[in-house]
Amino acid sequence: MRLPDAPARKVATIAKQITYGWGVLPADVTIKGLTFYTALFPKDGGYLVPLKKAVREKLEIELGDLVQVKIDFSMNGS
Repeated sequence: MRLPDAPARKVATIAKQITYGWGVLPADVTIKGLTFYTALFPKDGGYLVPLKKAVREKLEIELGDLVQVKIDFSMNGS
């Protein structure tokens, strides 16, 4: 899933402070009340939020669906 441009620009302002290398950003992501640890990946000036198959199936998310996402960079997998 790709972040829209406006949130991606906000993420870019803090990316250097939180990356653990190659621009990858560890984060806790919440979608539909389910929180899980992942890492955002930079791509073409934006960021991708990878969703494992198990997460997509549990949340009944399909390709092309629009979903509201909360990204928390402070927890980092805790």
